[in-house]
Amino acid sequence: MDPSEHSDFPWRINTIAADFELVDAWALPAQGRQEDFADLCNIFSNLDPAADEKSSLSRTLFAVRLKIGDVLGWDNETNILPIPGCDETSLRDRLPPDLDAETDTRAGRLPFRPVYRTDDEWALESSNSTVHAVLHLGWAPRPDGTYQGQLGVYVKHRGRLGRPYMAAIAPVRHHIVYPALLRRIEWAWAARTPRRAVVAVIHEDGKFLWIKRGPDVPKSGYWMPPSGSIEPGEAAPEAVVREMAEELDIEVRPIREVWKCLTEDGGYILEWWLTEIASGEARIANTEVADLRWVTRDEIGQLSPIFTDHLHFIDDIWPGVTTHD
Repeated sequence: MDPSEHSDFPWRINTIAADFELVDAWALPAQGRQEDFADLCNIFSNLDPAADEKSSLSRTLFAVRLKIGDVLGWDNETNILPIPGCDETSLRDRLPPDLDAETDTRAGRLPFRPVYRTDDEWALESSNSTVHAVLHLGWAPRPDGTYQGQLGVYVKHRGRLGRPYMAAIAPVRHHIVYPALLRRIEWAWAARTPRRAVVAVIHEDGKFLWIKRGPDVPKSGYWMPPSGSIEPGEAAPEAVVREMAEELDIEVRPIREVWKCLTEDGGYILEWWLTEIASGEARIANTEVADLRWVTRDEIGQLSPIFTDHLHFIDDIWPGVTTHD
């Protein structure tokens, strides 16, 4: 991605490392909710790019780099050098009063020292004879209400060899190192244990109850059956009852589970429950719902935007449900 696409976000790093150059920026294969940023940080800190199964060249290059770093002391946490052109030895010295420095001196397997971490940023630094570098993970909001990981690499060159060295290894970084990192992140992100959520299939007089997601929730504006997350220790039928009371002010009776599917971003397993209204009339009860409609199968196809899997349920799964009723 163009580095400006990373620096345009109002990250704290833009101020803290204003005198650093953003040399690389990558969109990461990780999307999810705001709270999923912790998962991305955990995955990133436990990366072992030298173990990249798909590229023997990548494994060799990382192994060589780590060996050189060990011999020259590049990755030694006691190897403290002043930031080029400054008196500070760490960006921790620049943090404003409202931003706490991380207490850890290592970031898992990575040869970087953590600087600070917020709900949507994680900054780590490394200093050697050629550069003072900062790895910056950002959790960037998307128009659909979800978030995507981004990686920015900021540097200040040190000495006469700093800039030529970074220029010389640019092809290796761009074509071998970063693709290997992205593969590892993609595999690890896909291997996460998805969270569970329920979808209430409410059908009366030939029509389904569908809602439009409100402005303050992920996938704002999408049409779908009413749904919600299953809380820790909660059974799926209990979640159906609670969510329908909170969102639509109705008392419902879950009948049975009729389908399961994974969300497009892999973050949730959706458990679809055939549900009937026991009392009350559905209405918008909180800001998670922007609109609601009773719609026929044909009318559902006219709603937009809509999830492909939900159309699959209506067209392919629902006929089997009604056959067994």
